Amino acid sequence: MKAQILVIGNEILNGKTLDTNSKVLAKELTKLGLDIQQIVVISDNQKTIISYLDKALTNAEFIFITGGLGPTSDDVTKQTLNDYFGYDLSMNQEVLAHIKSMFKNRYNSPINEQNIKQAMLPKQARIFINEYGTASGMWFKKNNSHCISLPGVPHEMKHLLIGQIVPTIKSEFNLPQNHIRTVNTIGLGESNIADRLTHWEKNLHPKISVAYLPDLGKVRIRVSTSDKDFQNAQLHINRAIEQLLPLIQDIYYGQDDRPIENVVAELLTEKSLTISCAESYTGGAIANQITSIPGASAYFKGGLVVYNNDMKTDLLGIPKSIIQKLGPANETIVEQMALGTQRRFETDIALATSGNAGPTQGDINVPVGTVFIGLAIMKKVETFEFKMNGPRKQVIERSLNKINELLFHHLK
Repeated sequence: MKAQILVIGNEILNGKTLDTNSKVLAKELTKLGLDIQQIVVISDNQKTIISYLDKALTNAEFIFITGGLGPTSDDVTKQTLNDYFGYDLSMNQEVLAHIKSMFKNRYNSPINEQNIKQAMLPKQARIFINEYGTASGMWFKKNNSHCISLPGVPHEMKHLLIGQIVPTIKSEFNLPQNHIRTVNTIGLGESNIADRLTHWEKNLHPKISVAYLPDLGKVRIRVSTSDKDFQNAQLHINRAIEQLLPLIQDIYYGQDDRPIENVVAELLTEKSLTISCAESYTGGAIANQITSIPGASAYFKGGLVVYNNDMKTDLLGIPKSIIQKLGPANETIVEQMALGTQRRFETDIALATSGNAGPTQGDINVPVGTVFIGLAIMKKVETFEFKMNGPRKQVIERSLNKINELLFHHLK
């Protein structure tokens, strides 16, 4: 079945808010077996919404709308949809009770007329109560087409979609579901991986599709098939994965949505190893990533941001003479930073970064994009030099991926 996604929001159009809802919708709906034709972003304007619906409902069986359901006067989507489908607004007592309960028990705030109006809903529509907010989901129908309106707040939309809408579609529509497995790799580019897997791809079952999804030093290999027979689909995918893994053992780190930093965290925990870091151009990004994972206190002792050269001396014990002679960004400096951090925090492993993330040359003695990483493990220390392309943010993100790659291979 064909589907379209409509994102409503003036704040998205003017660049103030990033649209993440369409990504979540597209991912979940694709897994359901729906064929996503297009994703459109429009303003919360009655004429614009009607113009879109006139075209979309003749071309797709499902229209998914997100946004425009707030309580203020600039949110016109609910009224527009109600009028367009010829429904009647009425007070939904179940939703009203839910909203009152939220304001009393969760918000600890008095309820006003604007909030109460959130319970005024199309009587003929199917209503899905929003557990995390006041804007309910609404399901409209016209001929053989279905229009499902969801709130724009990302976590509310996601919970409503996955918790209620997806199960409803599964139970009422016999769709050939898409079965997807994702294999994660790091350290080798997309084209090189594809070249390595040419023979594997040519010998796959005809129903199996493969896609390569690159992301700053990492490549996800998506293996998928569409089939109403679950067991048959799983058989084909499992066979494809079994044949794939021996070909990528040197770059493989896991499957599906597990980030490499989580895999590294598990290895540190399993091996009862501790880690610390000293950062220059990454500015605390390593420590932030490590501590964003629950349970990091078991292995992470601490980190230092030694951006100023004097701090490399005062906190890590690197002689000023070495820094003055060699400059702050080179393999010798990151080696000394890693060892100094290891001593200071008394950890099994220590990381260090120094380099020029750009965007300008500044007073760093190496070209923009040249970075150095130091890795001290037990009594051994290694240093690495890399050329990272892209703007400053990408240089830092690429560096994090490279650090996790190095840690993964050493720990594995």
